[in-house]
Amino acid sequence: FRDPDFDPETADFCGTFNDQWTTEQINLLADLASFNLTQEISRIRDALKVAYKRKRAHRLYEEGIDA
Repeated sequence: FRDPDFDPETADFCGTFNDQWTTEQINLLADLASFNLTQEISRIRDALKVAYKRKRAHRLYEEGIDA
């Protein structure tokens, strides 16, 4: 992440209703999103697997299929 001092909770331009950003602000947010994804990709994959298995088991139960 390029700017370790950037905090989206305190940055004025990160407000909910702000719809006008500079190129630099967009780059900061994109870098933060990329960093967060990189750091948490395994947890995201695990959560998706759990959700898929839960929904699949429910669907098979509803269809009367023994998994």
